[in-house]
Amino acid sequence: MTLVAVLCLSNPDRDPRPSRMITFFKECDLLIIGGGEENSEKRLSIANNFYKKIFLKIFQFFFPHLASIYLLSFFRDILAKINGQKYDIVLCHDLYLLPLALNIKKKTGICVFDAREYYPAEVDNSLLWRLLYKRFNIALCKKYLKITDKIITVSPGISFLYKKNFGVDSDVFYSFPKRVKNILVAPVDLKKINLVYHGAANEDRKIELLIESMQFLDKKFHLNLILVPGSQKYIDYLIMLSKQKNLDDRISFLNPVKMEDIPKFLNNFDIGVCFYPPSNMNVQYCMPNKLFEYVQARLMVVSSPLPDVMEFVKKYNVGEISEDYEINSFVNLINSLDIKKIESYKNNSNNVSCLLSYEGQVDSLKNILKGYL
Repeated sequence: MTLVAVLCLSNPDRDPRPSRMITFFKECDLLIIGGGEENSEKRLSIANNFYKKIFLKIFQFFFPHLASIYLLSFFRDILAKINGQKYDIVLCHDLYLLPLALNIKKKTGICVFDAREYYPAEVDNSLLWRLLYKRFNIALCKKYLKITDKIITVSPGISFLYKKNFGVDSDVFYSFPKRVKNILVAPVDLKKINLVYHGAANEDRKIELLIESMQFLDKKFHLNLILVPGSQKYIDYLIMLSKQKNLDDRISFLNPVKMEDIPKFLNNFDIGVCFYPPSNMNVQYCMPNKLFEYVQARLMVVSSPLPDVMEFVKKYNVGEISEDYEINSFVNLINSLDIKKIESYKNNSNNVSCLLSYEGQVDSLKNILKGYL
């Protein structure tokens, strides 16, 4: 049986990309290394050692090239537990785990790195991040990318950046959710058209712009914010802003649901929003999970002109793109929509929901791993 290891810093139960890889390899002899609880010899947790983290930060700042060597010391516990076992296929979902992934791969195996971000500019809009992490991330990329067997990434833009700056090729692999069969295109209520934003509460997404825009949208539009905890301080700020603008009756803050239930829950709304400015390079070239979840939920999509999102939305004709990144542009676009147009885009999402699903993408993943399954 094929030995497979999936590595991620996050909890894969709550992270779509590693979760879908785990689903794909469920019939293999599978080891999961990641966040969350360690509940068996096949599900190992990465220890969060405070003192190791302090030393790593010192290395990152003063000796970024040596820090990549020190990084492996983080994983001594993991290496001890797997006791020298090597794997046919290793899927690595975070740059910091790449040294470990390459270490546990068989000589005849394959290491697939899922470059979910352009790591040399991961949070480039933060001065602290640039001081502590930028040089280290660049050093890791220079050392490990060219010896990685296969690289996949989230968008054409990020794939281009890795080729331009590190000379490595990568396949674009979208993380589509599983197809939801028993949901219909929900009719639009003329008196209350529901906008929804679903995603992590990250400040670089500028979610406050959506709240401010509600002051200028027609009264028939209602905004629903489903914020996955990122920064609780930021969530509290957004709630406070909504109250300050006297928008309590037009904005709802809803609790997130389980990952597998997201498309079915989103089906209650009409328009899925991906509107944010390109606050850093990764946001500029993002292909957010919410985009695919909106389509699977049979919603219309409205986005700012992020290059790869715009190309996707136009290709499948599932929504419209604002002229620019300003609030006025978003407001003008939303206010111009009528029920006929919204329902037409919702029907288009329904028509491509099978193609743009996990099931519709299995052959693409098999092709990436051709010769190793």
